[in-house]
Amino acid sequence: MQREINIKVVAQDRAKNNDFKQLFLEMYPRLVRYAVSLLGDGNEARDVVGDVFEKAWNQYSSLQMETRRRDRKSTRLN
Repeated sequence: MQREINIKVVAQDRAKNNDFKQLFLEMYPRLVRYAVSLLGDGNEARDVVGDVFEKAWNQYSSLQMETRRRDRKSTRLN
């Protein structure tokens, strides 16, 4: 039983890592460009965007739940 739980946790962690990696690869360059346009400094822009992604990683589970709730709401409205 414990082994099954451990396998599920590992699988969930891998899925989380893959999902977040995809989000990061897709959004990081765009967000850095936008931050540079606002801040005028590439290093500061990368720091700010990096901080945002760090916070997103730490709160990723709750972000996923919120996204699922929104998806269910929009499905019901359609």
